[in-house]
Formats: sequence, structure tokens, C-alpha cells
Amino acid sequence: MIMDGDNREKLSKILKEIEESQTELKSNIATEVNEDEAIKKVLSIVKNNGKLSVDNQISYMKFKGITFDFVTEDQAKEYLSKNTYYYKVTAFRKNFEKINNKYINLDFGLLNDLATIDMYLRYTLIKINLDIEHALKSLLVNTITDSKSEDGYKIVSEYDDYCKNKLLKNPKFDKSKYISVDNKIMSRNKKSGSYHYDLYVKRRVNPPIWVLIELMSFGELIRFVEFYYESQKSNSTLLKEAYELLKYTKNFRDSAAH
Repeated sequence: MIMDGDNREKLSKILKEIEESQTELKSNIATEVNEDEAIKKVLSIVKNNGKLSVDNQISYMKFKGITFDFVTEDQAKEYLSKNTYYYKVTAFRKNFEKINNKYINLDFGLLNDLATIDMYLRYTLIKINLDIEHALKSLLVNTITDSKSEDGYKIVSEYDDYCKNKLLKNPKFDKSKYISVDNKIMSRNKKSGSYHYDLYVKRRVNPPIWVLIELMSFGELIRFVEFYYESQKSNSTLLKEAYELLKYTKNFRDSAAH
């Protein structure tokens, strides 16, 4: 069969398209094979609790059904490299549905937004807790200062007895290893580079309660409030709400800080 010039040109065009399609198909197959090998490697690392590179983290999220429609993969890589880390962001994935072990309707952009909201919420809670801590310390110091029955020193001994008796209720507690509350609190500041070193140098021997209150951790402050209220000290009723709720505030503080 003899073809004219137009038909030869059409046939040549068709053959070229077939060749390009075959080349593209081979390329796609090769890509799928490479991606399959790559995800096998990632899954092996995950199974053995190994270290995932940022690229591997992206691959693993895609394997788990997380999409990158609202945020590109490159943007996600930059975010994971400079602003946060894998576990902080992916912690929120548990709020989303999974089918056949794949997340449904979950995009990295959503995880990113939730992590940002969580950051601002934690900052707000920490500030509130710091304000509560300052207000309580001010109330305690001023209440003790205004009380005619308190000299600021006897109450330290009473608080120490309170703490010791709490510990002695535990049969496994070794009394010989007990450290008095004033020594415990003051000794944390004995290093020359510590923020309160000057206060330690001046008040380390027989410190008054207002010095100890200033240096108390939040947990120690809670314990002191419990002591003050349970011992029915001067104007202890002012601390009723703090006595009842402060332990829950500590939970908020600890959660917000970590």
C-alpha cells in the first residue's frame, strides 16, 4: 500500500504519540516502583523506632492518608525544619477519623493550624498561672505580715513539721534522709550564677517565711497553702478557694508548659 504525504505524516505523528505514551508509562512505573521502595524503607525505620528525616516524615504522613492540599510539601518541610517538629504537629491527628488505618479528610494545613492554636492557648494558660502564683504569694506574705500572732520564723518550723508528718505516713519513707523545707528551698539557689544567689547568701541561715515563699516552686506553694488552710492560720479562710482548686491549676500549668 502506497501512502501519500499526508497519511505518512499522520502515521508518523501517531507512532510518535505511542512512543511518548510508552515512555511516560515506563517513567510512571519506575516512579511508582521507587516510591514503593521508599515507603518500604520508611515503614522499616518506623517499625524499628528509627530516626526519620524530614523527607521521610512527609512520606510517612502521606502513607497514613495525610494530604498536602492546603500546604505544599515544600512548605511543610520548611515548617518542620524551622518552626516545630514532627510529634508536636502530628499529635493532633488523633482527633480525626481513620478508615483502614488511613486518615480521612486530614490535611497537613489543618494540623499546622491546630498546632498554632495550641501554642497560643498554652501561652495564655501559662500567663494566667503566673498571675495566680504572684497573687497567692502576695496574699500570703501580706496576710502573715498583718498577723500579730506570726513573727515569720515560727511558721517555718510549723510548716516543716507539717511536711515531715505527711512523708512519715508513707511506711517506706526513710526519716534519716529527710531534708528540712528551708534547707531544701534555699539550697537550690546556692550556686553563684543562680538568679536568687544574693538572697541565698544573705538569708540562708534561719530564713523567714517571706523569703521561702519568694523561692518556692509552684508545687511547694500549693503545699504551703494546704498547710496554712488546714492549720487554720490567721485569715486562712481567704485561701479556701485556692486550697480547693490550686491542685487542678497545677495540672493546667504542667500541661501548658510541655
